[in-house]
Amino acid sequence: MFKASTESWYLERVLHLLGGIVILFSAGMTAMTQNTWWLLLAGLAGANLLVFALSGFCLMAAILSRCGIKSECQLAQKR
Repeated sequence: MFKASTESWYLERVLHLLGGIVILFSAGMTAMTQNTWWLLLAGLAGANLLVFALSGFCLMAAILSRCGIKSECQLAQKR
């Protein structure tokens, strides 16, 4: 079983948090409004996951990195 470190909010952890928020928000809005267009948001999040898996590029990671959030590897180097 894999257990990620929860000592700090490193980049990879923030990415998973934001992805979960987007998916849950999309599902919640679909259920509340009965408008299936909200599922497009979940689809875009899924497409972003596929793009990252196939190419290694993640737009949100680039944005968060520019905001100063360090990756787990960068934080481990400082220790």
